[in-house]
Amino acid sequence: MTEFDLTARKPFPLCGQYSFNGPNEPRTVRVARDWVACLLAVLGRPQLVEAAKLCTSEAVTNTYLHTRSRAIAVEVAVTEARVIVFVKDDAGEKLLSTELPEPSATRQRGRGLVLIAAYAEDWNVFQGSGRPKTVWFSLAEGQGDRCAP
Repeated sequence: MTEFDLTARKPFPLCGQYSFNGPNEPRTVRVARDWVACLLAVLGRPQLVEAAKLCTSEAVTNTYLHTRSRAIAVEVAVTEARVIVFVKDDAGEKLLSTELPEPSATRQRGRGLVLIAAYAEDWNVFQGSGRPKTVWFSLAEGQGDRCAP
């Protein structure tokens, strides 16, 4: 995985950028997930909705469970070729390891990043100089059927 900084390099022409901000509380997971799903449906990307819902839920849940952030920001960049979702916190906790745990059928927790890695085209976690963390993932056209109901 490579670090992706939307401001540093723009490998694909941007079609639009959208943002959502919510409090760091349990119901924000559902609101963020539904917002991303609605946004993609309105933008004509229905084949990416299910994978985006799953990955967004996992990224926002991780922020809720593992940070003391006051707010959670979700930003979506839509290009001709893909959709990139960024989930950001405003907490100062040190970035945890991004090594994926071994898959387990019995583990109750710790599968969020594993699911994101399984359904996203690419993903990563990074921490900027101001200390907030960002989990991002990208979904490409043609891969949406991996998460079909």
